[in-house]
Amino acid sequence: MRRRLTYANVMATLAFFFALAGGSMAATKYLQASDPITHGDLAGSTYGSPVIASGKVTTGKIADGAVTSSKFDSSATAPNAAKLEGFDVIPSTTGFAGTVGANGGTATAVAGCPADRVAIHVVSLSGGPDLQVTGELWSGLLRHSDLQVLLENTGAQDEPLNSITLDCFGTSS
Repeated sequence: MRRRLTYANVMATLAFFFALAGGSMAATKYLQASDPITHGDLAGSTYGSPVIASGKVTTGKIADGAVTSSKFDSSATAPNAAKLEGFDVIPSTTGFAGTVGANGGTATAVAGCPADRVAIHVVSLSGGPDLQVTGELWSGLLRHSDLQVLLENTGAQDEPLNSITLDCFGTSS
């Protein structure tokens, strides 16, 4: 390349920058976030919020070890998670009539599943908005269908405890 500017070098540089500016101007003027994507792996979505079309990501396209449980939302489950290998999970609700004291007050409640089922974990808690489950454990004194649930009230008022719903694991009938 020559050390001095030539007409050809200046024109090539200007053409390059005009091409870049024209492409970006066209993209901002003619391509909107709400425009639909009509074909390819993102078909059916928009440029503003693209979604991969169903069936486009296959096992062969995913590297070994690329998908781990830490990359899933904590509430995510497999489509057939409630019924695997002839076993199923059913909810069971135990009602209560009590309160948990304010400002860090704690309580222990025993919630149960049907006798032929094993309690897995707490699914939901019905009561005051400041009640939280702080622990779940099986006690040697309890049947496996029962679960000891530890609760704490983080609010400034006594909170009612109405019911606890557990997931209960067992064989399909």
